[in-house]
Amino acid sequence: MDQPTSQDWILGYATNASAAAVEPFMRSARRWHPRPGCRIVLFVSANGAQAVDVHALAQRYGVDLVPATSQWAGQRPLRTKIAARGALAWWRLWAPADSAAALALGAWLHPHYTRWLDYHRFLQAHPRAGKVFLSDVTDVIFQANVFERIDPHRLTIAELPLAFDGRNIDSAWMRDAAGPQRLRALMGRTVLCIGTVGGPWRRVAELCQTLWQTMCDRPFRGVEQAIFNDLYYRGALGSCVLRANDGDFVLTTTSPEDCPGLALRPDGLGLGARTPAVVHMFNRLPPLWQRALGVGLG
Repeated sequence: MDQPTSQDWILGYATNASAAAVEPFMRSARRWHPRPGCRIVLFVSANGAQAVDVHALAQRYGVDLVPATSQWAGQRPLRTKIAARGALAWWRLWAPADSAAALALGAWLHPHYTRWLDYHRFLQAHPRAGKVFLSDVTDVIFQANVFERIDPHRLTIAELPLAFDGRNIDSAWMRDAAGPQRLRALMGRTVLCIGTVGGPWRRVAELCQTLWQTMCDRPFRGVEQAIFNDLYYRGALGSCVLRANDGDFVLTTTSPEDCPGLALRPDGLGLGARTPAVVHMFNRLPPLWQRALGVGLG
């Protein structure tokens, strides 16, 4: 296998997203990760559903666009869902996770699931990378070089300012994905965010393969974040570094109330004395804060 190079990669999934929705991500990512040291890749709708101005933005900021496997474009009739899921469930029994059956499954599933197939295939086809950061797109902005905050040998995972408590949405997701007994075993454990994960190429590639294989083994069951947390707490993801939601690696603003001390500063959004490399879920901040962040990143 080729040896990794010094070029780092940011990968994101942006199917069915408008130019206005992806522009803050593209702009801030490129500002803090200039070429040629960083390659930014976004997976976009392959059916031409996205406007030409998304492609114009990609050219402006030096972002590579790759057609996504997912063909998801909204809700489908119930009988269509039942028929398609039955056919795919039968087909996958005789096919490995990198087969045509997996591609058909990926085309049907929501992009939150299919991105792990596309990330897996892309990383296997392009093994010459240094560090890789997998990111949500439409609710993420960068305020510093994220690769300086990522462990060079292990997965770096962002914690959320939440714990499994039996009442919040992550608890409901875990109950649906792994059952009530598993949720009881995880009560009080910190919820980990699947939307912002980084690490060296090999560890990130292994993560993508593990997640996609798990989703192939039990499709249509469980939100991906619950699957991710279940795998981590079972020890299935290997050695990882957990980074607290304290404003260093990723600051996830589930709500201002969850992040006491949150403040706008000249260098961006911060928590205490720290300025995070990434702000996640910035769209949950008050509109005035969002506008200030947008102007500050210009």
